[in-house]
Amino acid sequence: MRSVSRTTIAALLVAPAAITAAGCGGSKKAAPATSATTTAASTTTATATKSYKLTATLTSAASVPKPKDATSAAGSFSATITLRGKVGTLVWRLTFTHLSGPATMAHIHLAPPGTAGPIAIPLCAPCKTNASGSFRGPIGGNVRLLRALIGGAVYVNVHTKLNPQGEIRGQIKAAATAGAPAVGGQTTTSGTTTSSGY
Repeated sequence: MRSVSRTTIAALLVAPAAITAAGCGGSKKAAPATSATTTAASTTTATATKSYKLTATLTSAASVPKPKDATSAAGSFSATITLRGKVGTLVWRLTFTHLSGPATMAHIHLAPPGTAGPIAIPLCAPCKTNASGSFRGPIGGNVRLLRALIGGAVYVNVHTKLNPQGEIRGQIKAAATAGAPAVGGQTTTSGTTTSSGY
């Protein structure tokens, strides 16, 4: 009786392996499943990339505090943020004209319109018109900073010797592009909330 029980148990242990090998077609059938899983993972990784187009029109009238001798100064800023997980790359271009003197530096600052705020991302120092560059950092991992960048709560500021706190300024607006959700449910937006704790 014990002998039968052991045989029965042995048969039950071997049977699932035999069914798996014979009924599922052996290892030849397993390969497509692995391939499908790999493809799905690759697709997920590919769709994790998001990008946003950023633009700003810079004027002396928008600067806080009001700049000296800069009524005709103006500029423009354009950039693309590309996010892959927590890492983000900001590729930018800055142009300006009629400044009171050479641009000593330019930054992206955190603050809503009409308010001066802390520096979030350095752009150039000193700067020439048609300056361009890139910034790479944990933008995607800093949710508050990312929301500020795409939600209108940051601005570009160009500084001069005469106006060290900023001569021209422009609030950044964002539009979602490849793989990114629309900003605030719209293609562009301008927000009004920020904090120096980004």
